[in-house]
Amino acid sequence: MKRVIASLLVFVIASYCFLALMFPPVTYSYVLDDSNDKILGTFGVQDISRYNNSHIDDNGVIVKDGRDPYILFDGINKYVGSLVLKVAENKNGYGVHVFYDSGSDYSEKYAKRVYMDAGDTDCIIPIGSEIKGVGIEIKDKYKLDSLELHSATPGTVDNERSISTQQYIFAFASSLVIAVVFFVLELRFKFLSKFDKTIRKNRKRIITVVLCFFGCALVVAIAELILSHTVFADSGRVFDIYRFFLNFGSLFVIISIFFLFSSDLSDKPENAFLAVTLTLCMMMMALCPFGHPVWDTEWHYKKTLQASYIGDNAFLTEAEDEIMKPIAETFPRHTAYSNMDRIAKFNEDYKTPYGIVTGRSTIAHLLSGLFLAIGRLAGLPFYVVTLFGRSANALLYCFLCYFALKKLKSGKMIAAVIALIPTAMMLATNFSYDFWTNGLVLLGMAYFVGTQQEPDKPISVGETLVMCVSFMLACLPKEIYVVLCFIPFLMRRKKIKKPILYYAICTLTTSVVMVLVILRIKEALKYGGDTRGGSGVSAAGQISYIFGDTSAFAKLLTSFLSEYLSIGGMKNFIVNMGNVGKGKCAPVYVALMLITTFTDKDSCDIRAYTKFSKVAVVGLFFGMAAAIASALYIVFNPVGSDTLNGVQSRYIIPLLYPMLSIVGFGFKNKMNKAVYNAVILLACSGFLIYTIEKVLLPWMTY
Repeated sequence: MKRVIASLLVFVIASYCFLALMFPPVTYSYVLDDSNDKILGTFGVQDISRYNNSHIDDNGVIVKDGRDPYILFDGINKYVGSLVLKVAENKNGYGVHVFYDSGSDYSEKYAKRVYMDAGDTDCIIPIGSEIKGVGIEIKDKYKLDSLELHSATPGTVDNERSISTQQYIFAFASSLVIAVVFFVLELRFKFLSKFDKTIRKNRKRIITVVLCFFGCALVVAIAELILSHTVFADSGRVFDIYRFFLNFGSLFVIISIFFLFSSDLSDKPENAFLAVTLTLCMMMMALCPFGHPVWDTEWHYKKTLQASYIGDNAFLTEAEDEIMKPIAETFPRHTAYSNMDRIAKFNEDYKTPYGIVTGRSTIAHLLSGLFLAIGRLAGLPFYVVTLFGRSANALLYCFLCYFALKKLKSGKMIAAVIALIPTAMMLATNFSYDFWTNGLVLLGMAYFVGTQQEPDKPISVGETLVMCVSFMLACLPKEIYVVLCFIPFLMRRKKIKKPILYYAICTLTTSVVMVLVILRIKEALKYGGDTRGGSGVSAAGQISYIFGDTSAFAKLLTSFLSEYLSIGGMKNFIVNMGNVGKGKCAPVYVALMLITTFTDKDSCDIRAYTKFSKVAVVGLFFGMAAAIASALYIVFNPVGSDTLNGVQSRYIIPLLYPMLSIVGFGFKNKMNKAVYNAVILLACSGFLIYTIEKVLLPWMTY
């Protein structure tokens, strides 16, 4: 009976997820009340005052000629409640962007965006202002019929959200297949019984954790209320929600380490690590200003949005159109009030349809896309929907790191220190794919290290698959890390009982990434490179330059790497919090990495790795750094440039654990492991909390 109920539950959950990946967001359209409205004027093509980078052809179609094309209707000089734009035809649908002169010339400050669905030939645009003229952006061939000025301000009506019968059938049929597969797998592996046994075994601990979590929240909330009425009474705030999250998270981290999971710290510190990491992620998400807090948020949100729909087309709202632009309006702003005002604006803009965005996503954005879809189908505000998407990244990162620590017999704190690097955590709690690469490299390397820490046990097929597939998946969004796929080839020969199968798996996974690397190189050579680097960028030309003057490039590369890999440069990938600023005391965290590298060892590390594998992995670290710099020089820098731009320090993070996990010397560590692990976890958490307080919290002050 349990299997049937569980399978039914799987069917319901899968159906909801599939439907979420199809339904558009909750939006509204504008309507005019005819009884209170009158037409103030009508303009046609003959009334266009000016064409900017556009012209009208012999067929009456307005065509764009260059960048920023638009047409203007000057000389209106009256109060207008709304505009009604009519076009002759609209086969594919498009976003309408109008701007108007309210007395201080045309500007984006006075602009409106409305989407016309395919087949519609008119749309209503709210104005509600005294205006002198109207401008219409030309996005494609535009056959204008008329532009009407209306006296009434439009009301709104919710758009009906619907999908086709075929989509319903697809969703339920796919969900049924998933439920049947689940039922069959449950018969074979009986994981429901194992799950039930685990819950029963840990029932008291689960209850204790939940009670402590809410107890901490209650205690800190009461303390915050008291402080708000006494110490901080002059601020005028009754309750500072951001200070609450900082203090609540800090308290729960301490309780997790020294009370809830203290009995696990010796043998299973990964349990405390998971609780601490999830708490810190929650804290960072709550305190992070809304907008573009990290690198390339606009690009990663676009990929997440595309992943939140089945197919190549994704519905686009005005809020999403704005968030996908790297402009001043989307970058972080100081003060909690500014942050809340921005959130309110984007929540409102999320109700306005803006068009369709086409293209495919990446594997690293699939889970966050699903979470985005779930929040969207539930009708949640835009800010909460984005929190759903970001939380997917955070959860996946935390559990990848948890299973990495779980696999290790020693060196768990080396992995924990790398996982808790503030920059890595900042990326894991926002829209990015760095968390994907960082977490999967940690998992793959942990299986490489962990299996060799068991000298008498050969590596299984399952362990081989987890290790190799983790490295492969880690490289899919960033093929430049392909060399990491060669690490499994360094496995001790005595650990491999089925060499043909083992090396076949290693070769297959490596080949997949190698093919993608070749395709990426061909694409770079075909299209020239990344135009963000300037007009002089040419991949083919840069390669010719390098081979023509190898010594000059070698000198440039050496000079760059000496600074890029220096101790001083490490602050750029340890405490760099993207667009919100950098923290301090990075050398302290470097010292923490070095301490764990050479002290978090045990007898199982003695003779676990060959000297060749140690030298090879260290060489891989420096070789990969050089390869990343060289690749960016080719595709991002103008031909013959004497500087090397575009190489972000965070690119080093995936290379840290592969090197630091095996460079130390194996010995029997006689330190009290519980105390050692507690100190390291507390130090990492404390450093991250300090960085959050000094970098993120100031953006959230009232």
